[in-house]
Amino acid sequence: MMASDEFSQREKAQQEILDWSREQPQKAKLMLLKMWREGEDPEIRERCYQVLKTLVIDDYLSEGQGFLGIQMQLVPVHLPKEPRFRHGIKITRLLPEGAAASSELREQDVLVGMNKLRGSDPDFLVKFSEAIRALKPKTKVELTVLRDAALLKISVRLGRRPLAADQPFAGTSEELTRRMEEEARDAYFEGWLSKQNL
Repeated sequence: MMASDEFSQREKAQQEILDWSREQPQKAKLMLLKMWREGEDPEIRERCYQVLKTLVIDDYLSEGQGFLGIQMQLVPVHLPKEPRFRHGIKITRLLPEGAAASSELREQDVLVGMNKLRGSDPDFLVKFSEAIRALKPKTKVELTVLRDAALLKISVRLGRRPLAADQPFAGTSEELTRRMEEEARDAYFEGWLSKQNL
């Protein structure tokens, strides 16, 4: 199908190869690398290259620190059926490329727990941030969320902490953040390619 005359069939074939490759990535990487380097059809070579790059970047996205992708603020909260106030983390913004943006979380939700961590002291925001960063990308966390006076359990699969998250200056534009991440992914892929001996 990769050699089909119909563009849509070639696109579909590329997606099917990617799906298959994700089931056995190590074997697929070697096969795709060989097809990219030795193939005769330029379009098939390019499609193999794109699938290969996606697989290697999948590895990159699995490394590093966990990232939820929110801007947050420590707030006092009163939970249903609890006599005292606790500390919570109000989501003031969902970052477009973060894991939270593609989950059930909403801006103005208040996080009151994650897994076994609870908002019982004023250091909750710091402890929460450290706990997220200590986890690997793609780790699934269960968040306890206060929304409209009701407690909800929401599961989120963490993303990879972006380079711009640790920049010493505030206000990094989304375009700059996207470009930094794209450059880091490309560099990771190029580094991987340079280590391959075929």
